[in-house]
Amino acid sequence: MFSSRLLTEILITFLEPKTHTVITTYALKFNLQDIAVGNSKREKVNNIVSYFLKNNDNPEISDIAFELIKELIDKEVFYLQESQIYETEIKEFEDKHPLIYKLLQQDGLAIIDGELKYHVPTTVNIPSSKDEIFILIDKYKFSTPLGHLRQAMNNHENGKWASANSQLRTYAESLFHEMAEKIYGEQHMKSIKKDHLKKAELSKTNPPQFSIFL
Repeated sequence: MFSSRLLTEILITFLEPKTHTVITTYALKFNLQDIAVGNSKREKVNNIVSYFLKNNDNPEISDIAFELIKELIDKEVFYLQESQIYETEIKEFEDKHPLIYKLLQQDGLAIIDGELKYHVPTTVNIPSSKDEIFILIDKYKFSTPLGHLRQAMNNHENGKWASANSQLRTYAESLFHEMAEKIYGEQHMKSIKKDHLKKAELSKTNPPQFSIFL
């Protein structure tokens, strides 16, 4: 989820200057019509920011926040790029909005090819890591975790960071369960009702898969 400073700066800079009608249009587009209320534009913007921050653990709402911010940023980037065709003195986004540009970087975001995207460090070799994970999952026939992992990666590639995190958590849970089933058998695992106790079974292998205290 985004920092409160980033959310506030972006919405005040790019949304608040718009008319009440345009703000309402954005609210309807992103299903925020019951949130973006108030007598002034600042009040509407503050309510949107507060709503996002209060629900920062909700993947769907976090995705809405990203989509709204992405649209506002992308439109500003496009406007600046188009303006540079006719006016050479028009600045780049990072020059015109240095604070927002810095805050974006701090939250792991970058403007790449004219679009706001999550920025993955070049030291992270995602393609090879992804191939290795799929090879291992396929080898041990972990079908349910595979589905969650694919959804997580699709969400990541589409910039739906919170949904990707949610699917990764589900992937890890289902992976632990299926690992335990492979080791102890399906019937034994079905006799254990609580999820945390199922994962705890992996601490009983020799050597342990992981510590029960983790």
